[in-house]
Amino acid sequence: MNRKCDIQLVKINITKEKDELKNLMSIMNNAYVSEKMDELQQLMYRNDYRPEEMKMLLDDRNDNWMATLPKLMKEQATFVAVGALHLFGQKGLIQQLKEQGYTVRPVNLKN
Repeated sequence: MNRKCDIQLVKINITKEKDELKNLMSIMNNAYVSEKMDELQQLMYRNDYRPEEMKMLLDDRNDNWMATLPKLMKEQATFVAVGALHLFGQKGLIQQLKEQGYTVRPVNLKN
């Protein structure tokens, strides 16, 4: 193949991936707003991340949050907003907060 064909193939792949990502984000948003957390978790964990990448991207960062949040929440009323992937699993913020005795409630997005 020549360079022009290679560039065109890359553009096609980027456009296809962009459309697929937009569709996936729409589905994930609908699941989140509908509080279908099991569905959302399945959608989010169907990626190609290796376990060590997931540990670095989620678990380690959640542990850092958990080192900070309890003290902060004792000092003042606190609203915490994180990416949805940080919510799930044994190392997720919801589970870790519950294990420390906190009540965790979703913010109602429906009017």
